[in-house]
Amino acid sequence: MNIIFDKFDKKLKCEVIYNDYKEFVYLKLTVEEAKEIFDKLKSTNYKDFYFRAFAKEFDYMYNYGEEIYDLESIEPNEKLCLNPKIKNLPKTNVNGVKKDNFHVYFRMGYIQGDDD
Repeated sequence: MNIIFDKFDKKLKCEVIYNDYKEFVYLKLTVEEAKEIFDKLKSTNYKDFYFRAFAKEFDYMYNYGEEIYDLESIEPNEKLCLNPKIKNLPKTNVNGVKKDNFHVYFRMGYIQGDDD
């Protein structure tokens, strides 16, 4: 998350999805607030958690120890597909849905599995 925190305005609004070990939670926060959540998760869980922050300007994902990010603006035809069961997810913000056992597609491709 440091690469996002260092490169982008701390007050830039982004969307955050993370797993708090009970459920996946969706929030709209600033980059600064997102980093606070990320730091708290990392201090209590080390590598064993899922966290994602994204905006039109970037896409960052920490997937159980693996860090993946895209620092370029979103392309016009890129789609973000989310599992609609994520808590607080706004229904109008979802471009598509996928299998229940896969929670989130990364902007440039999917994390695992297929979309059959």
